[in-house]
Amino acid sequence: MTKKPTAQGKPPAKAPDQRRDIRVALKARVDYELTSEDSFLFEYTSNVSRGGIFLSTRDPLPVGSVLTLRFDLGADGGGVVRTVGRVIWVNHYRPGGPNLNPGMGIEFIDLTEGHKTAIARFVRRKALLTDDVPGVQP
Repeated sequence: MTKKPTAQGKPPAKAPDQRRDIRVALKARVDYELTSEDSFLFEYTSNVSRGGIFLSTRDPLPVGSVLTLRFDLGADGGGVVRTVGRVIWVNHYRPGGPNLNPGMGIEFIDLTEGHKTAIARFVRRKALLTDDVPGVQP
């Protein structure tokens, strides 16, 4: 199936992929707390990248919410990461409708250099890349 040309005779441009970093699977519990409240919660992640993490939940926080996070990359991945993140997008649960991975995307906003390196190495190892992750030495 070919796309209809635009008025200028060119095929329509693809929507740009908004992901800046490679995502890899990470099945781990993530403990988190809203920085504005004394609410300690936990959810599970399905993936992580150098820039953020996805939390699977039917009750996502509002976009813009800032929270502290704690999750474990495992002994081979660099251990426990503690950081601050911000909800940047939400995929709401839809009862009776398509529920493709409800949850929230969290952008890391306060990673230490050590945690940045640990996450980048974890991503590179899980993605089976050798030197394709920018800024990380093999």
